[in-house]
Amino acid sequence: MALETGSEIQGTVFKILPNVGALVRFTDGDVGLVHISEIAHEYVKAVEDYVRENEEVTVKVLGVNEQGRYELSMKALITPPPSQGTDRRPSSGGRGGDLDEKLAEFQRRSQQRMSAVRKREGRRQGRR
Repeated sequence: MALETGSEIQGTVFKILPNVGALVRFTDGDVGLVHISEIAHEYVKAVEDYVRENEEVTVKVLGVNEQGRYELSMKALITPPPSQGTDRRPSSGGRGGDLDEKLAEFQRRSQQRMSAVRKREGRRQGRR
């Protein structure tokens, strides 16, 4: 059975590929890959946290690759959360601050250190 791009179909996860995605088999024996980036809108660290082998899933067909396998997406069937940003990496773990604040703090500390180094160098040169 040839699936059309954009169609939705149910299949069974028959193999988990760690850090890659999940292979899905359809009733007619065709196979497709749900890449790890197409599983969910949030950052997916482990495929196993979202799907299990032998689990029935509904997927959307994105296209067909060079090996004739279907490129699939689970994410395309899920409405993204309203707070969805462009950064798909995990959060900074509470270290906080945005880039401008971090750069300003770095610059302030660098200037303090350079000032201390210049003072020491000036004292050394004055001793000679």
